[in-house]
Amino acid sequence: MAFSKIAAENLGGSTLPALAAGSLTGLVGSWEKLTESTLSGYNHETKDDETAAMFSGNHDLYRYYIYDYQPQNDNSNLHVTFKVDGAYKSDNNYEYHTHASYSGTSSYVSGNSAADTKIPIIYNCGNASDERHYVCLEYFKPNTTTHFHMIKYSGATQRQDNDIQLHNGVGYYRGSTAVMTGLRFFASSGNLENWHLVGYGLKS
Repeated sequence: MAFSKIAAENLGGSTLPALAAGSLTGLVGSWEKLTESTLSGYNHETKDDETAAMFSGNHDLYRYYIYDYQPQNDNSNLHVTFKVDGAYKSDNNYEYHTHASYSGTSSYVSGNSAADTKIPIIYNCGNASDERHYVCLEYFKPNTTTHFHMIKYSGATQRQDNDIQLHNGVGYYRGSTAVMTGLRFFASSGNLENWHLVGYGLKS
């Protein structure tokens, strides 16, 4: 069976979306790559991202992907805090709720707090050479001063007991409505080892 070339006039005169570097254009909304970085080795206590384009408010929605993540210590969690009003906040004004399920049971587990110093976004990360972890984190309007800043996150971890685990959660910082200009990632124990981070912005 042969395939023939499809002309634009056969699509009602419309043009097909075009692929540009780091983005998909020609659609109603398009994601644009705004930042990318990698880590390797055990010498990273924290990873701060303050890429100006990720916090400018020039996009409607922002998304980080962290993948190929490996912590220094076994059974550690990956946490995040916000840079608000010019400083990273570590007071107990973070609230969150997370659901998790894993292959070792059909039950769901949850984690929550109404007064914490950070937001845990993935749990129980194994540190073996063949174990890696992934998370996607979203937020909107980081430059607003009219409401608190919130995040939504989902991810997958290979647990220290070899089970695969799914995470979904939400969280926010209620200590200030000042602009958010950075996110700080760190492990619950030990340092960050390997990972790849990519940040995107969506314009409608």
